[in-house]
Amino acid sequence: MKKTLFEITKIDCPLEEHLIRMKLDGISSIANLDFDIPNRKLTVFHNGEIEKIEKSVIELNLGGKKISTEQTDQTEFEEQKDQKNYFGLSLS
Repeated sequence: MKKTLFEITKIDCPLEEHLIRMKLDGISSIANLDFDIPNRKLTVFHNGEIEKIEKSVIELNLGGKKISTEQTDQTEFEEQKDQKNYFGLSLS
């Protein structure tokens, strides 16, 4: 599995997180998305190539830029519970 770190300069709140999740939802090689909104970072855990993921992040025009990609042995992820979208509605 690979782990790719993105900087997303225009991510300020859960609305942008939700937009990114919706955009990446159809990419089957993604195993997990880990958002760090205060630091404007997104870590994508994925199998296979990164090009489609990177293109999708950039297409959102949120200032997305790939920082690094590395191999990782991590295969288990915390379930993200009780996420709220921008309007306070549950996303899970």
